[in-house]
Amino acid sequence: MDLRKTFKYLSQNRYFIYCVFFIMLVFFYLPFIGRGIVWGHDLIYHLSRAVGAFDQLKLGIFPSKVMGGFYGGYGYAVGIFYPTGLIYLMSFLLYFGLDMVNSYQIWAVIITLFTMISMYYSSIKIIPSKKFALIATFLYTFSVYRNYTDLIDRAALGEYIVFIFLPIVFSSIHLIVHKKENQWFWLSVGMVGILTSHLISTIWVILLLVIYSLLFFKDVFIPKTLITIIKAAIFSLLISIYYWLPMLEMMVSDEFRYHHPWTKLSKNLITEWNKFFFIDPSINQFPHGIEIWLLILLVIALITQFKKIIHHPFLKFSFIILIFLFIFISNIIPVEYLSIFNFMQFPWRLYLFITYFLCIIVAYYITQLKLNTQVILMSLIVVVTYTGYVRGFDQLYKSRQETIYYSFPRYQIEHYYGEFLPWWADMDYLIENVDPYSISISNPIDLTYEKKTTTFDIYFNQNEYTHTTLEIPLIYYIGYSAYLTSGDTTVLLPIERTETSLMSINLQEYKEGKIHFYYQGTRIQKISTYISVLTGFLLILFYGLKWLIQFPTVKKLIPHINKTNLK
Repeated sequence: MDLRKTFKYLSQNRYFIYCVFFIMLVFFYLPFIGRGIVWGHDLIYHLSRAVGAFDQLKLGIFPSKVMGGFYGGYGYAVGIFYPTGLIYLMSFLLYFGLDMVNSYQIWAVIITLFTMISMYYSSIKIIPSKKFALIATFLYTFSVYRNYTDLIDRAALGEYIVFIFLPIVFSSIHLIVHKKENQWFWLSVGMVGILTSHLISTIWVILLLVIYSLLFFKDVFIPKTLITIIKAAIFSLLISIYYWLPMLEMMVSDEFRYHHPWTKLSKNLITEWNKFFFIDPSINQFPHGIEIWLLILLVIALITQFKKIIHHPFLKFSFIILIFLFIFISNIIPVEYLSIFNFMQFPWRLYLFITYFLCIIVAYYITQLKLNTQVILMSLIVVVTYTGYVRGFDQLYKSRQETIYYSFPRYQIEHYYGEFLPWWADMDYLIENVDPYSISISNPIDLTYEKKTTTFDIYFNQNEYTHTTLEIPLIYYIGYSAYLTSGDTTVLLPIERTETSLMSINLQEYKEGKIHFYYQGTRIQKISTYISVLTGFLLILFYGLKWLIQFPTVKKLIPHINKTNLK
């Protein structure tokens, strides 16, 4: 049987790639069957985000800014600092009646499908070969850092989402710079996807794009290319302004715990070289590195195909970035003096980028081999990679049998430090001494109320008292409002912060009435949302008209319309 003709025949079938995606998804899902959700470092944090957004959806609040389910119900502005993004897919599944385990597993499958699609079509734009794109997609989809580390061990779901958008960003910049294609829209899609998923990854993507621009300075800094990149940057900023502008506003409004980081990059350097590599989950220790078999192939590729790699601009960039990233995460350079990078906390976050560029070079190397060698090598890689994937699941589920969840432990947040809490909020004191569902009053007045996540509906009668102070058991953030209705009068009451970073309101001279206390948001939040929506609407309108003009009937009408206007 001629393997070359067989592959060519199959790949020409319009359904071939969809069948491959389906098979990969099935094998990806197999280790999940019959299992709950194993505990990961950030699992409860991200599931709390999903459940918090779900609770807000039930109240008709979208997008969610301050979520009430964190820290026992005191409210946490995680939606402002850490955008919910594609975590909302899990929230929507919960909204339509699925339980947490099924929602989480289906979410992982959906994210994996998006990852496969983006990696395949982005790769084929870099090197126009279906074989290359398929190999790169398989290696990327079943990579150790994506699944074993980010999904099940660390449960770093923000980084897990970024795997979708990395290929889009770097393939788009390659097409813009080296093929002079007008890919500003897809570059924007990739950047917005990363920005609204994981801020630390966004900063590193921008840094890598700067390195790309410096490496190909002459190709980047020509008018047409530069205009395309600027157009992408402006659109990315406008469409995502609903997130980054309110975040900046909140950052300058108060002092938060992230201003006093609990760890530094220099404390987490990888000083043991064996931790760079992933050999087997049962013998490897965290941080889980890159597959040793792919690193061996990378070395062989650089030895045997170095000239070809250096002459292809994207492969050259991938090679240079891999060297830079491996040096950065090691203890070779004195990063303790680079305090500017403390925001990333852990150097192994860069495995995210190493994985992508490694898959690209190794996939290219495999396609340069003789066909029979390709088949044998890929068969071995598929077996070893998938075995490592399944063993990773088995190992963690065996070692964490006591922390496998079949339902979500509601409001038991385990995100220990709480970067987005006000610095003065004493959570130990609040949890021990303050009931998050009970309003404290300075006078013995008649008071009834109901709390729904971050919303209080309060009914009061001060009787013979005045200026009663109510302490609201929610953490202070700018954007809360307290509307008091008494008779025909509705006023906005001032909100003050207490010594423990809760909020208080004064009933002043009003004898009785109702108070609607809720997170309304700030003016900047509203304006930025309008800008994002308007930008999206104008984009749809522009491309909608552009698509409509392609129809023959519309084309015939255009000259007639122009003549009518002239008359």
